[in-house]
Amino acid sequence: MDRKQTNNDLLTVKGLTKYFETRAGFLEKPTLVRAVDGVDLKVGHKDVLGLVGESGCGKSTMGRSILRLIEPTDGEIIFDSEDVMKADSRKLRSLKRRMQIIFQDPFSSLNPRKRVIDTVGEPLIIHEIAKRRDLRDRVVSILEKVGLSSDSLYRYPHEFSGGQRQRIGIARALAVEPVFIVADEPLSALDVSIQAQIINLLQDLQRSLGISFLFISHDLKVVRYFSERVAVMYLGIIVETGLTEDIFTNPKHPYTEALLSAIPIPDPSTKRKRIILPGDVPNPSQIPSGCRFHPRCPYRFDPCDKFRPKTTDIKGGHLVECHLRG
Repeated sequence: MDRKQTNNDLLTVKGLTKYFETRAGFLEKPTLVRAVDGVDLKVGHKDVLGLVGESGCGKSTMGRSILRLIEPTDGEIIFDSEDVMKADSRKLRSLKRRMQIIFQDPFSSLNPRKRVIDTVGEPLIIHEIAKRRDLRDRVVSILEKVGLSSDSLYRYPHEFSGGQRQRIGIARALAVEPVFIVADEPLSALDVSIQAQIINLLQDLQRSLGISFLFISHDLKVVRYFSERVAVMYLGIIVETGLTEDIFTNPKHPYTEALLSAIPIPDPSTKRKRIILPGDVPNPSQIPSGCRFHPRCPYRFDPCDKFRPKTTDIKGGHLVECHLRG
């Protein structure tokens, strides 16, 4: 991937890594956990990139590392032509106004002691977008965008349902008028009926405000509905990237095939061959040699356990890291 950001790229990530050190005991040597291990990706203006993969593959860590909510170990992050990794505290504060996050759990992400007007209004005050005398009207306007009324202003998080709390979280992210949002599993803590309302809300906001999203989810049906492009993550790396329909109709990586085979089909008369992968995702502190997926891959052959495959462009930006395609 070219290090230079093109005019169509809002975000360019190159070689992003995040390692953690863990110890089994006080006297034990630290173990290096490679949560994110050299990831490249791009998000364009008004683009929605879905990020999928099993739990523990590093999706949330990558999203938070891009925003520097946790400090990356290494790599390059270029946002709107600005180098996020080299930004000092003042510059980073300015960048974070344009880069926001929607958290997974709408209850734990909200301060239970703060009313809605304080939760949504605080970013406006910090970034000097609205003064206190204008704050109420500004917050009411933001709440209306996410489907909440002015009656919500002076209530506390415990007085709302899960879906309403997530709307408050979305309102807080929208308050500073961002152009890029990391949506970190924003539906997983909600009931199915509420999930549909929230994803439709996000889609309406994306279209009306032109916001770019990194949409992290394990729900492939929702990712297909909301995302223009999809990146598949496995054990800290991206193994396949492409347009959504290309990924879902013509997957090239065996791991992607296995993920898609698990999507339920609503028609009981239609059967799909399920690909059952043996074992679990390996421990990120014990990365397999060669291709990271080879211990679970049904198609593995001689070079798979010896050499990591190169990334191959199948067609028009459909990228895959697999010896079968190299």
